[in-house]
Amino acid sequence: MRSSVSYMLSQGPGDPIMAHPDYEQHHYHHGCLLILVRGIGSSKPRSLQRVFERVQRVNNVKIPADSTGTTRDIWVRYIRDHPVENNDWGDFQTHRRLLGLITVGKFEAQSELNELCRVHESLKVKYTHTLFDSRCLLFGPSTDELQKLQNGGANGADGKPGSTTIEKCFQTPSNFKSRAFFYPENDPCSNLETKISEFITSIYYILELKRMEKTREKLEKAPLLLAPFEKKDFVGLDLESRNNRKRCIGRMTKHLGDLTLQAGLVAESLNFFHAASETLRAISDSLWLGAANEGLCAASAILLYPNFRYTMSIQRNSSLQENSSSPQKFNLARNQLYTGSYNGDSSTLKHKKSDMVIHLSSADTATILVADKTSASSTSSASSISSSLSSGSAGSGTASGSSSSESGNLVNKAGSAIAPKFPANILQPDEITVRYRDAIINYSKYRNAGIIETEAALKAARICIEQGKNLDVAMFLQNVLYINLNMTEQQRVRRFEVLTDLYQKIGYNRKAAFCQRLAAWRHVAQSNSNPDWGQSYRLMLESFSGHKLSLEPNEVLENNMGWPVLQIDLLQQLVGTARRLGQSALATRHMTFLLQTMWKHLTAQEQREMALQLQNLSSQCEGAPVPLVLENGIVIPPANLTDLPRCSQLLVKDLAPHLKPVKIVVNKVDSGPFLFTPIHFSSLDRRGIEKDDSKITFDWVQHDVCEVSLTVTNPLPFELQVTDMRLLTTGVVFEAFPQTVTLQPNALTNVSLHGTSIECGELEIQGYSTHTLGVKSNCRLKHMLHRKERHLPPCYKVKVIPALPKLETKTSLPQTATFSGMPNADFVTTSASITLYNGERGECTITLTNTSNIPIEYVDATFHSTLEVSLQNRIFQLATDELHGKLPIQPNESIDFKLVIFGEADFLGALTAGPGQIGGYPLSSNPDGMNSAGPQSLTVSHGGGGPLALQGGGGTFLSGGSGNPSIPSRISSPTNTHRRNELLTSSFRSSHSGHSSLATLSVGISTGHVPRQLDAQLRFKYSGGEGLQEGFCRQCAISFNVELLPSAQITNWDVLSAEIPSQFYLVLDVVNLTAQEMSLNYTSNKTILIEAKESCRVPVPVQRCPLERIFAAVAEHQQQQHHHHHHHHSSHHHHHHQIHSIGSGSADHHTMPSILSGVAGTSTSDSSDLTERVCSEHISENVNLKWSLPGLNCHGTASLRGITLSPTMLDLVTVPPLEWEVKVDDQVVAPQSEVSCVTGQFLSFSISICNLSASVLHQVQLSVQFYQDYQNGVQNYRLETRVTMSGANHILIPSLNKDEKAFHKCSVLFFTPGRFKADIQCRSLSSTLQPTTQRTDEPGGVTTPLQTSGPDSASHVWRFIPPIEITVLDQE
Repeated sequence: MRSSVSYMLSQGPGDPIMAHPDYEQHHYHHGCLLILVRGIGSSKPRSLQRVFERVQRVNNVKIPADSTGTTRDIWVRYIRDHPVENNDWGDFQTHRRLLGLITVGKFEAQSELNELCRVHESLKVKYTHTLFDSRCLLFGPSTDELQKLQNGGANGADGKPGSTTIEKCFQTPSNFKSRAFFYPENDPCSNLETKISEFITSIYYILELKRMEKTREKLEKAPLLLAPFEKKDFVGLDLESRNNRKRCIGRMTKHLGDLTLQAGLVAESLNFFHAASETLRAISDSLWLGAANEGLCAASAILLYPNFRYTMSIQRNSSLQENSSSPQKFNLARNQLYTGSYNGDSSTLKHKKSDMVIHLSSADTATILVADKTSASSTSSASSISSSLSSGSAGSGTASGSSSSESGNLVNKAGSAIAPKFPANILQPDEITVRYRDAIINYSKYRNAGIIETEAALKAARICIEQGKNLDVAMFLQNVLYINLNMTEQQRVRRFEVLTDLYQKIGYNRKAAFCQRLAAWRHVAQSNSNPDWGQSYRLMLESFSGHKLSLEPNEVLENNMGWPVLQIDLLQQLVGTARRLGQSALATRHMTFLLQTMWKHLTAQEQREMALQLQNLSSQCEGAPVPLVLENGIVIPPANLTDLPRCSQLLVKDLAPHLKPVKIVVNKVDSGPFLFTPIHFSSLDRRGIEKDDSKITFDWVQHDVCEVSLTVTNPLPFELQVTDMRLLTTGVVFEAFPQTVTLQPNALTNVSLHGTSIECGELEIQGYSTHTLGVKSNCRLKHMLHRKERHLPPCYKVKVIPALPKLETKTSLPQTATFSGMPNADFVTTSASITLYNGERGECTITLTNTSNIPIEYVDATFHSTLEVSLQNRIFQLATDELHGKLPIQPNESIDFKLVIFGEADFLGALTAGPGQIGGYPLSSNPDGMNSAGPQSLTVSHGGGGPLALQGGGGTFLSGGSGNPSIPSRISSPTNTHRRNELLTSSFRSSHSGHSSLATLSVGISTGHVPRQLDAQLRFKYSGGEGLQEGFCRQCAISFNVELLPSAQITNWDVLSAEIPSQFYLVLDVVNLTAQEMSLNYTSNKTILIEAKESCRVPVPVQRCPLERIFAAVAEHQQQQHHHHHHHHSSHHHHHHQIHSIGSGSADHHTMPSILSGVAGTSTSDSSDLTERVCSEHISENVNLKWSLPGLNCHGTASLRGITLSPTMLDLVTVPPLEWEVKVDDQVVAPQSEVSCVTGQFLSFSISICNLSASVLHQVQLSVQFYQDYQNGVQNYRLETRVTMSGANHILIPSLNKDEKAFHKCSVLFFTPGRFKADIQCRSLSSTLQPTTQRTDEPGGVTTPLQTSGPDSASHVWRFIPPIEITVLDQE
């Protein structure tokens, strides 16, 4: 009832309220003496600051043992300011009384000294109700100045040097009643600490005296102690009532507890507080009951956590930091105990002990011993710690000051806990929290006790921090926010700052940030007459960490933590505050930061508004990607609009194909033309190595314009202007060209950024820079959100090679409408087209111009096409020596060189009427399929396309290993097709002997009678300067389109005997395929005119092919065969047995032996192929068909290259291996001469043959026969009634060695007149019955009977041509 009355009464206006909360109070301050340290005087030099620090360092004094044997531990709290109204609460809690005063001043003259004394005395008067004692520290002039003053004075004569003191020169005023200590300026003040200790001791004795007096008084007669606002509550009330007597006793008991605690008797104070608590609870004296509970908690906590005092004094006295451990070590050790990591084991303690010792000075040590958690009196996680501190002037004693020698659980050597020596009535750690909560609840009943309540909550929170009870801390701090106090805005800010600090200590960072935000608001509240926007800005910045924000935007994006709504709100307020400060650059920076980091958390409307707001802000101060440094040293890192516009793709572009650098590769032998493919080139060195996306596979060139392509999107709903887009690079010096682009809303836009590398080396492309919404941004790839989803590496690395020259090409021919579709046509820079007739020759002038400032020292020109290489070289004849002789090409100069283009074609072969037909007839009409086309043929005009032509044996393939590769593979005659039995029935035998065509034409039809289009590229590899030294070049090409029109075509050919043995006639059917009249010159002096589309037959006399040429080809072939068979199995060792035998094929093939049969190393098929090839070359070299079209003034040649010959033809083409000498009546027969005789006259024939071949001829049969030629294709050999012979008409020569001669003589007698011809021939025989017997080494080893040499036997015939004509006349 009474308490509620007092509560109602306490609400009156004008009550004295403690106006200045002391937010720094701790529970241990209840046991401290309060001393005010104040600087006085007009000047407060910086030198006095060290004096303040030294004074404050003396905060603990040991009072020697008294009669009870107890050493008192007296603690002092120094403050710099103390409001008088707070002093009025000294009865309520004695630690609020100001007991001592120390002033520090400096003077130079007596007047200044008088002023200092006056100020000191006025301070004493201000606090006169509570002040026990005071001291005045006065610093006068230096010693030298004092000497001058004394010497200048009247009494200076008796002054001795060195004995001058301030007291002699200056006098304190008479009204100055305090003790003063005088020191010269810059004096070391060696006795300062001793003087302060004595001062504290004197205050202690006064306090102890007053305490003893109060203790001796009877409690029943104790006066009623009142809080300042209670004085009106008890006006007119009966103070002698029973309740009020108890009130007096209870309050006095609590007052004695306060004094006892201050006097260092902590354990004894517990008794007073317990008694007071019981008494006051009984009468519901809530205010004082709260104070008693608070005192009880303070005393218990001082005993339980003595270490608290040391850490706090160390943090306050920065001068001690030099040789002492940091207080964080105490907190670390304490927290380990609270969180349960300490398990009471002595081994753990031994490791932790050293961390918990703090060396206050060389003489002072604080030893901290940890209590066992299992002790009965310390059941909470907090530790019981005992501490002792010894000073130089006193012995050691316990921190508690109680009668026990140690207070706390000490761990002995065995590791077991000694029984606790705390007083029995000490509060347990858990009880401290409960009692504090009760005290706060009691205080909360009084409006005027708001500051007491606030301070109590803060003290409780700090103890809970010590105990590790974070939830209790949060509860007490939350309570502070709800206490409504009439404070200035500065005090409100201070309250929030203290709350921030405590919240941060327990890791409640968001709560701490919230308090910082509240403090920032208080700084600029409308009620604040002096708003401080700078402090508000500082506090907002400091609250970043609590909001899970960082000043570095990239960290925010990477961590992606926190509460976006709070973060956006904070950033918007920060922007507004920066604007109020007038810091436009900061406002722009924070707005950029907001857009960069919070973009995905903003709605489309918010994104639009913020972007426009940024545009407005940046119009006052443009945003740049540079750090901003605040006055207090905080650096605001740059913020970039990395995703505005958003980049979805970044491609590093290669140079144009004709500018692309290529490594110069030396061609290997027979490796064909150099073809560059970037895939192989780039990956050869890194095969098997993990793929690196950032490494670009191609190179850039110094001083060349390079390109990077971007695909960007504008996510804003309005048109976005992006200016000054450039590439961001590191590494070599790079000049980036600016680009400006306007982006439509939500549309993909491709942007090309260009630049030039000034140096060579490695260039790292890190991203690009933009200038949009008034902000310059560096958009680096590594900082882009979801970079991997966009397939963007952190950077691109490009190798920049030294500068290369540039070449421009031009030709004298007209350009084509389109470039060719050949592979690698991308580096074609120009084109040329020409139309030629087959066999015609055309010329082209090519001009090369150096358009760079680097000389071109190296040029390599090569032709590339789908043609076979030798054919290509015949069509395009390039004078590379002429080109190389004109190098180098100086900058901006040109060179010319000639290119000859020849209309190479296949002039041999029948005209095709259509695919699969020959001359209009189906393929089946050619029953023997005599075509020599090899399997590589693309032609459709010959009958060899069937299986027979594809079964060819070794001799069919001549390309590559068996001779000159310029001869196409189909010139060889077939070895495995059926020959016709009658070889002489047709006047023209070319239809079955096939022809050679251009084997590798890309057109598909290889005959020369249809128009053809040929595509080819003349590729230049060129280089110069440093690029050439590094081994790099460039490629460019000219695309040639050549149209070849048919001119002359040879459709059939045959070989006839000539008038003289050294020659033969090559008879050709030549067709004029042009639309003009054609003049054909086929020998040196013979020309024929052929009408358009008409044909004619011409005989061309040709010298026979000499044997020496054939033998040379054989030798070359043998050498190649030797290399080819070198590694083969030894089963082939028999093949030298053929040396002395006539080569023959199996009976199935009916192969006719050639002149090379039996030559070592040649099989029958090989020998016939070799002979045919050599003869074919001989004919093409010696037959020169020149055609001209007078109407068009053009001319050319028709080549017989690749003509094919049957074995019968070969006999006429080659010089025979037998040299004949025929005499009639001992007269040598001349060619074309006639022999005349009469009937009945004997003519003697003498025949001599000599073997000119390289091999031995076996089984040679020499025969002489006479016949009559009816000149109609009929030859009559049945002349038994008209002619008779004397002597053998045929003889068998077993073997004829090289250069050996054989002779035969016979006579002939004619019965009837007429014209007769002598058929003189040699036949080499080989049996088909026993082929194995032909492998013998003996010359006569053939056992075949003579009569087997019938028509079916394999034989070779050499005739003496022309036949000898004999005219027989009648006998006259």
